Amino acid sequence: MQLFDRFPPRYLLPNAVTCTSILLGLGSVRISMTATTREDFIRAAWLIMYTVLLDKLDGTVARAVNASSEIGVQLDSFSDFVTFGIAPAALITQAVFVLCPAPFAVGPMHLVALGIGALYVLAAFNPLRGESGESALKYFILGGFSSAV
Repeated sequence: MQLFDRFPPRYLLPNAVTCTSILLGLGSVRISMTATTREDFIRAAWLIMYTVLLDKLDGTVARAVNASSEIGVQLDSFSDFVTFGIAPAALITQAVFVLCPAPFAVGPMHLVALGIGALYVLAAFNPLRGESGESALKYFILGGFSSAV
């Protein structure tokens, strides 16, 4: 079994948790974009909340089974972008269109601003994973500020 010599099976569990988080995030996007009632938005928001738990769980599992890898780091970063950037942006954008009166439903700028902000945070934070929390925090705050603007 040459495949498992290069890629030990212990890496499958944390990556499976991360992939489950991505699927829940994409499910939230789908529910959000077709939502027409308040209950649909609540269901999409709960999926995002579950991804928060899975985001914590994948790192915990990776450390517990000593399965940290570069591909796991990149997969987790992509999962963060989908679940904390795209899914909330889709939820907010559709909620504005459906639940807000006409002058406030101004177009897809909510989606663009939140998506770009989340992407900026991840792009700035990924190279700093080994550095101090203080330098990473300034990029996190800068990305949050850029998405709020």
